[in-house]
Amino acid sequence: MIIVDNDNIIKNKECYFCYSLNLHRFLNKEKEIYEINCGMNKKTNKIWFKYLKTDLLDKALTEWQDRKKNNNYYIERKVAK
Repeated sequence: MIIVDNDNIIKNKECYFCYSLNLHRFLNKEKEIYEINCGMNKKTNKIWFKYLKTDLLDKALTEWQDRKKNNNYYIERKVAK
């Protein structure tokens, strides 16, 4: 269930903001969890990805943390030829 306010905008407390390209690739490529929005932080110029908080996302983030502990977290980027 998506929680929205009176203007039909998803509330940030129902979202997870990701600033890691490796984590973003993991969620997209391996878990098929896709962002609902993305942008760039004006102060840091870092790209962010916004995901809805769900049980599936929580499980994926837990798996990601376990991978980081084992240094097995790099997701290869495919470059178009």
